[in-house]
Amino acid sequence: MSTWNQPDKTRYYEGQIANTPGLGNVASYQVSGAPFVTGSQNFGPQTKHQQIAFPTVTKSITLIPGNGSNVNFLAFAPTGSSSPKTITGEHYVPFPNSATNEPAITLNVKCKNVWIITANPGAPWKLVASLTGIGRSQMYNLTGSGITD
Repeated sequence: MSTWNQPDKTRYYEGQIANTPGLGNVASYQVSGAPFVTGSQNFGPQTKHQQIAFPTVTKSITLIPGNGSNVNFLAFAPTGSSSPKTITGEHYVPFPNSATNEPAITLNVKCKNVWIITANPGAPWKLVASLTGIGRSQMYNLTGSGITD
């Protein structure tokens, strides 16, 4: 049987060369990303946060305007004892307010996790992310000035 059209199974090309795109792969951020849409109609108790773990590294995140009577925020680090300055240092982005006709906000950021924080119980929210083909394991945890300090 001829093997001229069969894939190479010798692993010859798996030396120091990565066979998947990495964080520095410019093309991954230039092409259209895979869509990721999520949200909540009924968030938990006051000042609670919810982690969103993306399946791959993001290209961008769009915050959709929510109910004007509720206040939601997006942060790149969790709140609580491990990152107390996320809230006190105002290291978060507020969701746009539909009551004041604020437009959606698009953040061109690469990350693997975000946290949604609510200031009011039951505050609904929605976000849309554009995902790259870069695996989560390639992305580092976001910390430092403007994130956790």
